[in-house]
Amino acid sequence: MLVIKRKSFVFFWCAVFLYTILLIVASTSYHPNTELVIASIFFFAITILPIALTNFNWIHPLIFQLIIILPQVFTISCRAVGYIPLSDDWVISISSSEIVGVYLRCILYTCIGLIIEYFFVLSFGKKVKPKQINLRYNNTGILLFLIAVISFYYLMNALGGVAYVLLHFQDRLTEFSNETNLYLRYFVSYGVISVLYFYVMREKKWLILSFIIQMLMYIAMGERGGLITLLFFPLFIAFQIKQGHAVETKKLVVGLILLVLLYEGFGMMRDYDIEVSTSSLFSNIVDTFAHETHFVISSELLYLMEKGNVDYLWGAPLLNIFVAAFPRKYFPWKPTYIADSALVGSLILGRDDHVFGMPPGNFMWGYLNFGIVGVILFSIVSAWAMRWLYNSFIFPYLNNKKPVPKGNILVYVLLVGEMCSILSTEVQIKIIVLMVGLSFILVGSKLFKGPVRR
Repeated sequence: MLVIKRKSFVFFWCAVFLYTILLIVASTSYHPNTELVIASIFFFAITILPIALTNFNWIHPLIFQLIIILPQVFTISCRAVGYIPLSDDWVISISSSEIVGVYLRCILYTCIGLIIEYFFVLSFGKKVKPKQINLRYNNTGILLFLIAVISFYYLMNALGGVAYVLLHFQDRLTEFSNETNLYLRYFVSYGVISVLYFYVMREKKWLILSFIIQMLMYIAMGERGGLITLLFFPLFIAFQIKQGHAVETKKLVVGLILLVLLYEGFGMMRDYDIEVSTSSLFSNIVDTFAHETHFVISSELLYLMEKGNVDYLWGAPLLNIFVAAFPRKYFPWKPTYIADSALVGSLILGRDDHVFGMPPGNFMWGYLNFGIVGVILFSIVSAWAMRWLYNSFIFPYLNNKKPVPKGNILVYVLLVGEMCSILSTEVQIKIIVLMVGLSFILVGSKLFKGPVRR
């Protein structure tokens, strides 16, 4: 039975109240749209609701999804109060007279998806049998990390060297679009598995070394998202699980501030904007999140579908995962676009030569396939995936105040960020790649003798 503690309840309503005051105050300095301001407050409340529903359980999958959705709340709020225009370079087709309505409907569909997920994750479903994965320490973590480093070396050579990549950050997506480079890029992520493995196994020397090298590799690749969502967040979650309790608020705030600064630092590097001062840094941080494009992309796609310029896909792209590994050179019948973000980008721009992606998000990806029914279905599937992962590997142990097996921690922190969009082909590819590397660790733990570490 779901029980919301008083502290969580009070925090939720205080946060909503403060956000409301913030938008009201901001509205006095600009030219707000009242409908969007009210919708933004509602959007914010629905988005942070998991904090109350999970009672500050920062390792819960719904919290990870909150982190993904919250920047979208911020960008629509900035447009609502007039801090940035309702329409910008990313709004390609929507007319000024229709844009508010499109934004409101996009907020509505997103909130419907979120509410459905909350319900199915927290209050519906059969009990699952707890998993237990114990690990024996061996050198497979080191070998896996060497695979990542070697892949990075060949990737950089294929692109013209590290210096070339650093000088062409803005063209990095075009450079990585080559199939061979994409495979090498995925293999570089094996270093993340090694970092997490060394952490849960308490191998401090290898942990520090691998963490620094993996971070430098991601920096060289311009992987802002990978650095934060694949490396820092999983380490943060693993830390909390090992602690057996929620991290202190002060440490959480400091950690979030550092992540925001890191995120902005990457953005400045990629835009060749390296001017730094206290005022400009704060302004750049606000502008970075204000111009977050995922919500606008979803709105643009929704508008094109409503106008009949883009047809429903009726689930056809959901089969792409079965042909994703086939090299196009030898299988010319392979669909032009495997990644959903690339497919959406081509639909929005109406171009077949489009190479960089426009991620639609889980709910709009469902809408693109089956309309509002797709939003509901994709939400249910994602909710099932999140519930299964959490209830199988983490909840039974924390609920009984028992240490979580180290293998469970490794599996959970690697997959928790992917469960929110389990029907995305890109996410499915990432899961397969991670599971292959993880299997290397697990098989090595079975084959090679070493001390069991629970």
